[in-house]
Amino acid sequence: MGPKMLTYSATLLVMLISGLMFSFSSRKLDQRQAVKLAEDFVRRNGYTSAPVDTSEYKLAYELNDQFSNDIGMLIRNRHNKLYPKAFCVSHNEHGWHMDFYIPLWSWIN
Repeated sequence: MGPKMLTYSATLLVMLISGLMFSFSSRKLDQRQAVKLAEDFVRRNGYTSAPVDTSEYKLAYELNDQFSNDIGMLIRNRHNKLYPKAFCVSHNEHGWHMDFYIPLWSWIN
């Protein structure tokens, strides 16, 4: 395994451990509801391999999205960057937190 592959493997390991965190208010939400909201958010905003229908939902803009007004490009950049199911769920006084796996190919490309 060469140095480039080791870098990708290390990056993948770090990303699998840390994932991507979403927080939701814990008021009146049980774990099932919080997970559904997070998974729906990830799908509706184009981060999974599922098709995105912007006529039904407006995209939520992220920090890096401020540099582009091209919705098509945003969707292409987000496409297939996260697996659709939350793999880690936690709750504290600040709310619910969800982690999603990041596929290796999203960091190689």
